[in-house]
Amino acid sequence: MTDEVERLKRRAERERLARKQAEGLLETRSRELFTANESLARLAQMLEQQVEDRTRDLTEALSRAESATQAKSAFLATMSHELRTPMNGVLGMAQLLRDSQLSNSQQGYVDAIVSSGELLLSLINDVLDFSKIEAGRLELEVLPFDPRAAINSVADLLRFRATEKGLALLVDVAPEVPAVLRGDDMRLRQVLLNLVSNAIKFTAAGRIQISLDTIGCVDPGLMGLRLTVTDTGPGIAADRLEAIFEPFEQHSPSVAREHGGTGLGLAIAKRVLISHHGDLILVASSPEGTTMRLTLPLA
Repeated sequence: MTDEVERLKRRAERERLARKQAEGLLETRSRELFTANESLARLAQMLEQQVEDRTRDLTEALSRAESATQAKSAFLATMSHELRTPMNGVLGMAQLLRDSQLSNSQQGYVDAIVSSGELLLSLINDVLDFSKIEAGRLELEVLPFDPRAAINSVADLLRFRATEKGLALLVDVAPEVPAVLRGDDMRLRQVLLNLVSNAIKFTAAGRIQISLDTIGCVDPGLMGLRLTVTDTGPGIAADRLEAIFEPFEQHSPSVAREHGGTGLGLAIAKRVLISHHGDLILVASSPEGTTMRLTLPLA
């Protein structure tokens, strides 16, 4: 009986010591875990503060960049009159000089001045128009106009250039197109002038077709005007299709060298139409030709 009691006492003592060791180990592990959690919390707080600081810095940098861009665009937009006026004066005087009595060599010099001046004025107009759009200062007028007259005036303006290259410039207006619509006649002509000029520029042989018809419109008070320009040129390279409406992009790297221009024409045209609740898309492009189409809801 005494031996059994001693055995139970020793067993109880071992269990007490084991429990004490376990409690000590648990306490140690708990302290270590608490310390680790405290370190993680401090690290998380520090990282969160760093993220907040970095986000604030990036936000401020973005705000400064946007302010600088807006200031640049606003500056260029306000320079419209200051740049165009002297350029028109130079062209006007050169044209008057061209109509005076000149020798053949002098006539050639003046023709070169007029041609270069017109090209420079076109580049200035592109840059300034794009700057106005970027600065949110593009103004649209809503006035009555004759869509047939608008299309034919652009065709008449560019027909000589097409004829010089041996191209046929055709106009087809559907009978259902109204005689009078309300919209920005000048901007519509600007977009069409850009599309047809591009078609003539890149087409070596064949024809340019301008087609005007109507499409349905969700708003019952509006009519959807659809204008399509098709050429028989070489088409646009496949790797450039998605970029042609981006600013400063052109058909290929050789275009700027061969034809000049800013690469802003289509970007301006698309933005003008979007601001007018319309759109400009590339319908098709292949080695047999390119088709561009604009849609515009008008009253």
